[in-house]
Amino acid sequence: MTVILLEYSTRVTDQQTLQQIRLFLLKLHQYRPFTANKVFEVDLKVAVAMFANVLTYVLVALQFEISDD
Repeated sequence: MTVILLEYSTRVTDQQTLQQIRLFLLKLHQYRPFTANKVFEVDLKVAVAMFANVLTYVLVALQFEISDD
């Protein structure tokens, strides 16, 4: 992911956007656990799983909407 963002950041011409990307990359390298009410840590695996579930739900909902037309 860092490589992709670094490659993207070389194409950015806006200085403010470049600064935001660099700040984001810096924060990625600093490990500070983010917890869900100290029950479990929300790391990249959990975030990707949540995103995948939401995306699946949206795609199924769109299919039902399309089939109703």
